[in-house]
Amino acid sequence: CSSWNVAASNLTLVVGTSTIKVTETGVFSGQGETFYDVELNGSAHTITGSNTFTTLTLKADTTQTITFTDGTTQTAATFVLTGSPSKVKTLTGSSTAGWTITKTGGGYVGGYYIDKRE
Repeated sequence: CSSWNVAASNLTLVVGTSTIKVTETGVFSGQGETFYDVELNGSAHTITGSNTFTTLTLKADTTQTITFTDGTTQTAATFVLTGSPSKVKTLTGSSTAGWTITKTGGGYVGGYYIDKRE
């Protein structure tokens, strides 16, 4: 999809082993739901809401800016945040209040060439 926006109330999302691939630059608005695998493939994404992922992956061969809404927490077992010298991943907040990434049991955090800003 080109963006992901959970706009329904009283939603029951059965994640199973699904993969959501956001192919273009845009918003990932999870509204605090739990997701299995999410891949962000565009050059810039804004993640809103405090979400839980089994795996959150940023596209390896793309320079990306990922903006987290301030005051949110993104939780995952596995984070794949790997950049390269010419393809840096910039992780930033939407303002100055801060944001959090939390790793759950199992999985791993893999990342190179990450620029974290607040």
